[in-house]
Amino acid sequence: MKKPLKTIFCVLTIILFAGQSYAQVWKADNGDGTYRNPIIYADYSDLDAIRVGDDFYMVASSFTCFPGIPVLHSKDLVNWTIINHVYTSLPFDRYKKPMHGQGSWAPAIRYHDGLFYVYFCTPEEGLFMASAKHPEKEWTLHHVLYVAQWEDPCPLWDDDGQAYLVRGKLCGGPMYIHRMSPDGKKILDDGQIVYWDNEKSPVLEGFKTMKKDGWYYILAPAGGVATGWQTVLRSKNIYGPYETKRILEANDNGINGPHQGGLVDTPTGEWWFIHFQDKDAYGRIAHLQPAAWKNGWPVIGDDPDGDGCGNPVLTYRKPNVGKTYPIAEPPNSDEFNASTLGLQWQWHAIPQKKWHSLSAKPGMLRLYAVSNPTEAGNLHYVGNQLLQKTPAPEFSVETKLDISGLATGERAGLVVQGQRHTYLAVDNTAQGKTLSLYEGKHDNCGNPPVRISSVELHSTVVWLKVYVFANQTCKYSYSFDGEKYTAIDRLFDVTKGAWIGAKIGLFCILPSVKEGKGYADVDYFRITPVNSNEIRQAHTFPDLSGATIRYYMLNENETRELPFATRNKLFSGNEKVAVIEGNSVKARSAGDCDLYFMQNGKKQLFARITVGWQVQNPILPYSWKMYVPDTEAHNFDGKIYIYGSLDMEYDGHFCSPYYISLMTPDLKRWESHGYSYTAFDEGSPYPGRILWDSDGSYHNGKYLLYGFYEADYTVDNYMFVLESDNPMGKFKNFKWIVGDQSGKKIDGISAQVLVDDDGSRYIAYAPTRQPVAENYPVIAKLSDDNVIVESTITNMSRYVKDFYEAPSLRKRGDTYYLVYAENVGAITDNNHTPLRLSYATGKSILGEYTYQGTIISLENLPNQSNIQGSIECFNGEWYVFYHRCMNNIWNKRVICAEKIEFDKDGLIKPVAPSSSGIAEGLDTSKPIYFNSAVIQQNCSYTNEGQYGSAVVNGNAEIGFRYVSLTGKEKKITLQGTGLNNITQITVIANGETIGRSTGTQDITLKNSKKGKTELVLNITSNGEAKIETLRFVK
Repeated sequence: MKKPLKTIFCVLTIILFAGQSYAQVWKADNGDGTYRNPIIYADYSDLDAIRVGDDFYMVASSFTCFPGIPVLHSKDLVNWTIINHVYTSLPFDRYKKPMHGQGSWAPAIRYHDGLFYVYFCTPEEGLFMASAKHPEKEWTLHHVLYVAQWEDPCPLWDDDGQAYLVRGKLCGGPMYIHRMSPDGKKILDDGQIVYWDNEKSPVLEGFKTMKKDGWYYILAPAGGVATGWQTVLRSKNIYGPYETKRILEANDNGINGPHQGGLVDTPTGEWWFIHFQDKDAYGRIAHLQPAAWKNGWPVIGDDPDGDGCGNPVLTYRKPNVGKTYPIAEPPNSDEFNASTLGLQWQWHAIPQKKWHSLSAKPGMLRLYAVSNPTEAGNLHYVGNQLLQKTPAPEFSVETKLDISGLATGERAGLVVQGQRHTYLAVDNTAQGKTLSLYEGKHDNCGNPPVRISSVELHSTVVWLKVYVFANQTCKYSYSFDGEKYTAIDRLFDVTKGAWIGAKIGLFCILPSVKEGKGYADVDYFRITPVNSNEIRQAHTFPDLSGATIRYYMLNENETRELPFATRNKLFSGNEKVAVIEGNSVKARSAGDCDLYFMQNGKKQLFARITVGWQVQNPILPYSWKMYVPDTEAHNFDGKIYIYGSLDMEYDGHFCSPYYISLMTPDLKRWESHGYSYTAFDEGSPYPGRILWDSDGSYHNGKYLLYGFYEADYTVDNYMFVLESDNPMGKFKNFKWIVGDQSGKKIDGISAQVLVDDDGSRYIAYAPTRQPVAENYPVIAKLSDDNVIVESTITNMSRYVKDFYEAPSLRKRGDTYYLVYAENVGAITDNNHTPLRLSYATGKSILGEYTYQGTIISLENLPNQSNIQGSIECFNGEWYVFYHRCMNNIWNKRVICAEKIEFDKDGLIKPVAPSSSGIAEGLDTSKPIYFNSAVIQQNCSYTNEGQYGSAVVNGNAEIGFRYVSLTGKEKKITLQGTGLNNITQITVIANGETIGRSTGTQDITLKNSKKGKTELVLNITSNGEAKIETLRFVK
């Protein structure tokens, strides 16, 4: 329905849930006979599955959520729907309030003698059994035994009719077996431990029983939820002894765990394993793995080395069940037109009739305001939250509320629930209605919710929306007409709850000891995919605001003609630095200046001008806040162009959905024309996803941009190409790069193209499907239409040492140079330190090559995450362009450059990271920034201040390689905060002390040197001092 909602003390609670009824936000079935994992991107924790005839059934834990233990049904193991819940309540009054982390744990489902059975434990009330003749109809719940500390029970009826129960205990470890009555309603003995090995199988839990070919099998995960593996135990005797085997463990494809589940067969004789993966805020999501039997053991997943222990797959062919069935998934949206709530909904406690009605106003859900005085209505203590699981890594929720029935003091709205929760709600106060955004959390001391923002509400109807993003954040917006939405410009973390993922939904409360009198009516609750504009609007990016803003570096008194993208007159934001003269900007003095134009009465940023920036490392002005890693440099028409990724605050990642191109005519003055391509541009196959490692090339009259797209939130990254008439873009006409024989997209990272002397084109990249320790570079021929000639794909691993990523090709004379990021030491699961830019040389493009060593290393710089780069020739000289971390922040990497030389044999002479870059030394007439220092001992860095600061507290050594001293420098003065804490500074030039101060930030220099100097400051501070710059006084 589409009707107004009324005002009441209700809040829409959004927890993270999987499914679809209004729009499909996650589809596991690819529609081509294959599927992708997870098969359900929702929190189905501790799942178990069985087959009965042609039907598959699955159950999962519910903890404090009611109704409890969802029963799901499938015909093909890929497409699932919810058909029921095992119980509506538990026979204990305490569950009438939220009991976080309590309730049903790790159910097991079995079919025996015409009945379906589900066994589960609660941590404090003990063992339960539920049975039903038809799983979609009512189940009968039986409390088998009142006992604490039991968990993860699973029954087994033997061939002779004897019944057994296998179970564990809280915290995992020993495996017990009990005799059980044939009807499954009584435990007949105290049980005995039949297996316990904390070294081989730590935290053993999640037991699932089966009998096959005379063997008793018990599947159980070990090693912990997030980092463990799947184990199977087998014996010819139910009481053992049991032998064990690890049969499924994680590799580097992003599926951690993998944790407990059920092993089932199909009517055609295939075997499959359903398990969960812990995905933090999204909960424990369901995966499907192929399985087979080998030498009496199940082998699960992909087992390329044949050792019997497989790895989980991301995509695979669908199970052969003899037929093809429609695509389906659990529901999520609800129009509230039915007489009962959709099966996706759960309350946070045993539901009461007074909480809601679907008949009070047909076609709408009425939520009644329920008293909740604890911590001023902190939702952690609220049972009448109507919630569901999150259905995908990224989605939006829209709901419409009629709040005309909301009484004074009551609150109703939309919430994202977890250990920390946020909600957008209507408050009906004595002064009138307001729409407020709240943030709440739970800890042992309790916390009232905090109001973040508020607006007056003069309507009885309001539309609320929340966007949940793949970086586990969310953002709210609202509307008073259902058309125009106002976004609340703040991102909030989405967090998991106690053993459950985050949840989304609705609520209505009165945060008082008084009884609620009012209500809110909910018209609908719709979950839809997040579109690219919504994704973009949900993130706060640097002031590099799109394709229109330009960045220029100018020398003092230099004039630069500007391309006018607007007919409006430009004006300068700082005429001391630069002024507009006709169609040009003229630089006056050192500093930063923004250029603006007026549009629709508002000031719009057009360009940023930086005047007087000296040549140094990093090469770009700090005021640009432009972090461009993965640098590929090319000489087109006598100018150097840089192609790279863009680091920003995005999903906690390296890189972002943006590419940047840069140009310099002289290696001194750089400029950017904005984004060269974004994952939000028209034709983007994955709006808002990460773009990795771009490279530029020229072919057939077009400039081409190559890169990799992150796909489907997995480790899959697919190669593509774009084109432009301009080497800086914008690039468009998106096209996947595929193999000429297979037609498949190319999975990998770090694409880089070399055009050989005869016009032949070759591309280097690193495939990403193998474990990290087996990373290797490949080179292949590229056809005129940008198709990889698969017969030429050559594995270059035998020519390089400790390869990590980023192969880059150049040719000098008749020698090919394969530059790449080398790991420091052998790569292992715990050693990912690609801090060396190394190379190999060869006389043939496809090999053989000889490893020649390292060009430049970041090993002596603290807090560096990785290196990547390229070499290029400009005006007859060669340079290495690379990135290093800015202010020691791992995902803010900046472009640096050093001049390199070759010996008589064509080998590159190693260079060290410098502060001065391609310059002889830093110019002492200009400020020197401490974040250009390359000698750093006992100090840290912060992004605080205009340019970032070196933080000293104690004894520290900070140095610059190199400074060009003139011999006229008389004094050094420092700028920053907390400088009065500094007690002593010693200045050392090329190993000789030239100045010392005590208790002052100014240092008088004696015996000042002249020429290229390594300048080091030894600083002692009795408190924290943050130093931004130093200046020389002559």
